[in-house]
Amino acid sequence: PAKLHMIVSPDFRRSGEQPPILVLHKARLAPDEILHERGFDLTTPMRAILDAAASGDASREMIRQALAAGKSRGLITRRDIAAALHKSGLDPWLHKALQAA
Repeated sequence: PAKLHMIVSPDFRRSGEQPPILVLHKARLAPDEILHERGFDLTTPMRAILDAAASGDASREMIRQALAAGKSRGLITRRDIAAALHKSGLDPWLHKALQAA
């Protein structure tokens, strides 16, 4: 996606103007959805893919490529895919893409 997406807690309040490249999403993340890398907290690859699919900012082909790349690089496991398939509200095309991954 052309913009930087960040998840912040629902009680987060901005004190300045938001840069146009930044999109903030408010959500509470489960501990297993967070990675700690090089001093930064990041969402797991699967959470990032699901968020990108839900936001509509990434094409379906981009989501399919991300799933394939994540799986081939060992960043997405069968357990991650199984857990994602059990989430409610998945679009049918995403459900199918997860099953094919």
